[in-house]
Amino acid sequence: MAAVAWTDTGIDVRAGRDVYLNSTGRIHWGPNRQDGPGGDGTARKTTRGRFPRPAAATIIRRVGESDDVFFIGAESGPIRMRESGRLFLGINDDMLNDNSGAFRVTVYY
Repeated sequence: MAAVAWTDTGIDVRAGRDVYLNSTGRIHWGPNRQDGPGGDGTARKTTRGRFPRPAAATIIRRVGESDDVFFIGAESGPIRMRESGRLFLGINDDMLNDNSGAFRVTVYY
């Protein structure tokens, strides 16, 4: 999951419904950098990443082909879905090709 832009969860969500996530694991996302699902809140923010405000290397989500990217991090929910469609998860990083490792995310809805 750490080196690809978006991972298809195989789950279709509906607008207005709550989704709960349980995330574990670690990713290596740069020289001497590794973090859990909440990313690195003490270091740089990724200004060229897909979602520049939250911590670098945190989990983000989108639904369908929407440009509406939403911060997830280590959040366990509930997260109210703003739109309906397929749920995709990704990493907030501006250079994915040097990443390794993975997060395991269990989705409850």
